[in-house]
Amino acid sequence: MIDSFSQDTKTEICAARSKLRCCRVSELYGMLFGAARFDRSGVSLVTENPAVSLCCIKLMREIGGFRGVSDRELIDLSDPRRIGQLFAALGLDESSSCDKIEESVLHCQFCRWSFVKGVFLSCGTLTAPGNAYHLEFLMRNEEAALSFYSYLESLGVSPRITERRDKTRGVYFKDSEGIVDILGYIGANRAAFELLNVKIYKDLRNNANRVSNCELANIGKTVAAATEQISAIDTIIRSGRSDELPGELRATLDLRAAFPDATLSELAAMHTPPITKSGVNHRLRRLIEFSKKC
Repeated sequence: MIDSFSQDTKTEICAARSKLRCCRVSELYGMLFGAARFDRSGVSLVTENPAVSLCCIKLMREIGGFRGVSDRELIDLSDPRRIGQLFAALGLDESSSCDKIEESVLHCQFCRWSFVKGVFLSCGTLTAPGNAYHLEFLMRNEEAALSFYSYLESLGVSPRITERRDKTRGVYFKDSEGIVDILGYIGANRAAFELLNVKIYKDLRNNANRVSNCELANIGKTVAAATEQISAIDTIIRSGRSDELPGELRATLDLRAAFPDATLSELAAMHTPPITKSGVNHRLRRLIEFSKKC
């Protein structure tokens, strides 16, 4: 089943053509570097997205100079002569490795991210907002994955790498900030905004939950403290020993008994003269200790 969000993101990217020719070369190089097969014996791009296929075909015709070659053959080259023509057009010579990024192909500052854009189009996947954050590039082998991993690090982002089946390797990101940055750099602005909006919503919801939980915890503590105070005062009154209390403690006892639901601040203001909240709390603790002797 095709991940619609991932495919929609690729379609969005394909709709925006790079203005500089060197960036289009870098994009094609990225698409081929991330392809299922990319060596001097064959080049094969496997995709279920028509927009990606069309983008690759257009770049192959423009950059590779292929004329009169069928669309099918352009994304599944096997003719040694045409493969050599393509490598030469990309700026790759006989000594160039197919599984190691040749940065000499990337000429301007925008080419570096155009290359990443091409890799995403050919082998990238993106989880839809609302689920776990996950952007992954599924590379065909370990050497290509390690080269791409190091390349991304040089761009200032921090990927992870994992082994998949069939000796493929996944270079991936799980942090939302890094994913949003990458999407922005490769021209997937809609996807970046959608992901950012979901992140903001989640952050607000989590903050609200934390505040609510904190308030509930404080209420619980207040209720527990008030219950202990009322119980202590009831014990003192029933014991008949309230007359033994100093005048200030007796005043606090009478006020708390008369206003069991009052806050400490309200009780403090009821005293004559008014006292501080901490003063009321101190007196109530003394009453609790006194009740233990009754």
